[in-house]
Amino acid sequence: MNMSNQTVENSPASSNTTFRAWMGQWRLATLDVDGCLFVMRYVLNAFRSRKPEDGFWAALEEFFRSDDMDIDPFERPRTAKDLLEYAGTLGPEQAGALLSFLCQRYFVTEDRLFWGTVSDAIQMYTVAPTPFGIQYRRSA
Repeated sequence: MNMSNQTVENSPASSNTTFRAWMGQWRLATLDVDGCLFVMRYVLNAFRSRKPEDGFWAALEEFFRSDDMDIDPFERPRTAKDLLEYAGTLGPEQAGALLSFLCQRYFVTEDRLFWGTVSDAIQMYTVAPTPFGIQYRRSA
């Protein structure tokens, strides 16, 4: 077997990030809708200072442009401030949809900051007192 050093050196970091992203998605799937809302607001707060050219803003804008969001084209949020304000007013179900959308976007990029932030938020939610404490979905 003849493997290049570059492949060997890059594999552990890449697979670690991929595993972290996969675990983040799995842990999010176990949360109830209030947990998704908590995590979404935590992510919004953590990412509010990202630069205007950051892909986070483009992803938020794309989510709000989707047909699933019944928003008048002239009322869609466009600035970072508007995007944050609008995202912060989403109900639990919509916040869960936005979080799912962002997770799909960031799974491709394997952004460690995003997945670290999601992981921190989930961890905080799991130890938070009621009404913010963890409540797992119950199977029927």
